[in-house]
Amino acid sequence: MKAINETNQQILYYARNFLQCRGYNGFSYKDISQKLGIKNAAIHNYYPKKKKI
Repeated sequence: MKAINETNQQILYYARNFLQCRGYNGFSYKDISQKLGIKNAAIHNYYPKKKKI
C-alpha cells in the first residue's frame, strides 16, 4: 500500500511542477510518466482525467 501512496504523491509533485512552469495545456500524462518511469496508463488509474490532478 505504501508504494501506491508514494506513486500518487510523485504524480502530484510532477504535475504541480509542470503546471507552474508550463501551464495546464503545456504538459501531458506522458511528461509525468517519463519522469516517473511508468506507463501513461498507470497515471490514468489514479487520475482518469487530467483536471482531477
